[in-house]
Amino acid sequence: MKEKLKFLIINTSDENFTGVSLFLKGRIFSKNSSEERGHIKNLMPLIRDILMENSCEVSDLNFISIVEGPGSWTGLRIGFATLKVLCLINNLKLIVINNFDIFLREFKNKNNSTEIAILIGSSNQNYYYRYLLSGTREKTDGISSLETLIIKYPNIEKIYFVKPDISFFVDEVLEKYEKNIFVQIDEVEPYYISTGDLKSNFVKAKL
Repeated sequence: MKEKLKFLIINTSDENFTGVSLFLKGRIFSKNSSEERGHIKNLMPLIRDILMENSCEVSDLNFISIVEGPGSWTGLRIGFATLKVLCLINNLKLIVINNFDIFLREFKNKNNSTEIAILIGSSNQNYYYRYLLSGTREKTDGISSLETLIIKYPNIEKIYFVKPDISFFVDEVLEKYEKNIFVQIDEVEPYYISTGDLKSNFVKAKL
């Protein structure tokens, strides 16, 4: 069944990365740009090129997927604005995936740590984080300076986010497709984390 699926994955969550992948006939085709803050310039050409190179139209797709964040505020805003137009014009369904969830598909707790914090760089030397307590379903997402995070969770192992291979993104999308987990276009928003453990008010985080 999945070999018949056609879908795009859009990723603009990194300030210095614009990525588009096409899943077609069970294969993954990817194009990206590493231009700093180049989302608005590069996203639509990347989508156009990857579709043209594979003789595919947007209207041929079964749905579109996007990385909702956390990450670059501007990048996510541009990605979601583009996505909504494509979905509305072509009457396509939408699947959203989260950077933390994708990373956890690949992550292996080699040190058997009880408490883990996955860290994604934000502005002003702050980090988006996901706190995980081993053996439970407890998880907390927030934004914090590293100093404050360590004060709150003194026993955490700090795991810095590294973008997983595109296959992990595809696996996350396919799992949501099989479970029929779609999001309404008019309700979807980027995953902006604006609460956490910053000492001062959130103006400093420039969110």
